[in-house]
Amino acid sequence: MKTLILIFIFFLFPNKSINNEDCLEMDIVLVLDFSETVQGYENFVIKALEAFASRFEISEDRVRMGIVVFNNKPTVVSNLTGNKNQIFENIIEIKEFKADGGTYMFPALKSAELEFKKNPRDARKMIIFISDGKPSDYETNWQNSEALGSGGVLGLGQRIKSKGIEIWSVFINNGDQGRDFMLEISSIPYFFDSDYRSLISTLKKLDLCT
Repeated sequence: MKTLILIFIFFLFPNKSINNEDCLEMDIVLVLDFSETVQGYENFVIKALEAFASRFEISEDRVRMGIVVFNNKPTVVSNLTGNKNQIFENIIEIKEFKADGGTYMFPALKSAELEFKKNPRDARKMIIFISDGKPSDYETNWQNSEALGSGGVLGLGQRIKSKGIEIWSVFINNGDQGRDFMLEISSIPYFFDSDYRSLISTLKKLDLCT
């Protein structure tokens, strides 16, 4: 059944890979908010991921991708890999995840950072961070000693960026008040406004080859 679904995906999103020389070697980890406010929009996120992954020439020596979804805790749906079939299979499996719970960003970003550490190579590195709200672990009363002792989510974002990992943030305007936070954690000028219905077209605007 998975094989039939994958054939359909490749037909729906034909292989128009980006071949710009600047895109020959990139590692991308997508970090996706799957908290309660995403309920009802899951399919928009999945379709946007499928379209996004179809843009690139994915292989172990070209573009590698990983995927982390999070709410109360992070789940690494796809380790950083150049196996395109595996990535699409893992995207399909996101349908089994329920959008629920809080928006705990610190462990999610740590999981993304760990993917680069576990799978190192000399390549451009970036996190595509998609969320619709302020983190639940932003406030100082969140009981996580690692987060509180290291500047919280913003402090972690700064350390990630200091290691040469870019953070491209897509803020989903869904009625929450997280825009300023998402703007602050982004690598300049990689910040984008969107909504779930426009997410496919927003991700198309991300010129990762610049």
